[in-house]
Amino acid sequence: MGYQIDLNKLRIMQWCMFGTLIVESAVTFSTFDFLMIFSYLVLGSCFLFLMLFSIVYAHRPQLTRFDLLTVVFFILLVAISTVKDASVKEALFRTVEVFLFLMLVNFYRNDLSTMLKACCVAFSLCTYANLVVMVLFPSWALSTGSAIHGFLLGGNYNQLGARFLCAIITNILCLKLSKKWWYNLVPLTFVSILTLAIVGSKTSLSCISLFLLITIFFSKSIKIKRLIAGAYFAFYILFQCFVVFSGKGLQDNALAVYIIEDVLKKDLTFTQRTDLWDMASRLFSESPFIGYGYVDRDWYLINLSPNAIGPHNFIYSILLHGGLLLLCVFIAMFLTTYSNYRQNITHTTTILMLGIDSLLFMQTMEVYPTFFIIYLMILVNYYPYISKLWKETQSTQPVQSVEPQE
Repeated sequence: MGYQIDLNKLRIMQWCMFGTLIVESAVTFSTFDFLMIFSYLVLGSCFLFLMLFSIVYAHRPQLTRFDLLTVVFFILLVAISTVKDASVKEALFRTVEVFLFLMLVNFYRNDLSTMLKACCVAFSLCTYANLVVMVLFPSWALSTGSAIHGFLLGGNYNQLGARFLCAIITNILCLKLSKKWWYNLVPLTFVSILTLAIVGSKTSLSCISLFLLITIFFSKSIKIKRLIAGAYFAFYILFQCFVVFSGKGLQDNALAVYIIEDVLKKDLTFTQRTDLWDMASRLFSESPFIGYGYVDRDWYLINLSPNAIGPHNFIYSILLHGGLLLLCVFIAMFLTTYSNYRQNITHTTTILMLGIDSLLFMQTMEVYPTFFIIYLMILVNYYPYISKLWKETQSTQPVQSVEPQE
């Protein structure tokens, strides 16, 4: 009789797969030449894990509505990239990251404790390692403006925020497993805020600080957090429609000029971002339905601006990658996430929605890899399985958790 391997019981394998995936998504190995060998190893491992679980999935395919929409999103992205002769390779890399995480969460959905712990540890180690690298290799301190590079996470200083936000939120979820995770949450939050303050990433610093303040001061009131989350999202929509979509035309809006320059004391161009938004709008109008595929750095430098890589706005990024077709799929993904949130309104899911709001607003000024917004969406969509795990954990612990009851 043959011996069967039960993947659910191989905890060390789960740690390796989730940890490797987070490192692959969060770390930019190309920042330093001596790390490139690790880049190939980590990426190769992700491909290997994906092939393994593709075989497992072939025997028991189970997709939620959100899973299906995510699959459609990336299949369209790869297909459009192929048709438009864009960077199919990079589109495939991003697809592998999301598909692997989705498969792993789906497969281990009946016990996601290892997933939460592994992701938290990986995100935290990346956060601490980034600060160590900043100290050991201070080349970033010698550059100025948008050219501030040399960071382990994302390469550019504006890319740090998404990694830190996901790290903090994951650690908050781990508090339900054990109060010992406070010993990591406090230094993790401190290092994240300190790093953003040092490099001067104002949007990320403001949004993450606001997220933390809301989470701390309204920890007992789910109604207030819900109201704030709703208002936050409404503000994001208004900002995207009336500020970002205005582009350089924003300068002709007297009210906007007054609020931005006189009240907020900000540069009306948001550090030349209005020029990028204006050019992105023109490019979108030339290919509104399917965009240009997953375009690379050279394409942006030639077609968008020689001074910046990308439109520095998430919605414009989707429109350039896949036009209205891809944006409609993403909107469907968000609406599905919101629908699942409405069916499971708790302190935790509201915190997750606040995190999504924060990340979306941060992306009015910057574009992060799609993995991070989908990562938070997956946590909301799979919350019923996570909450079941917490209830089982709490039932075996004599001491009650300090977190508000769900």
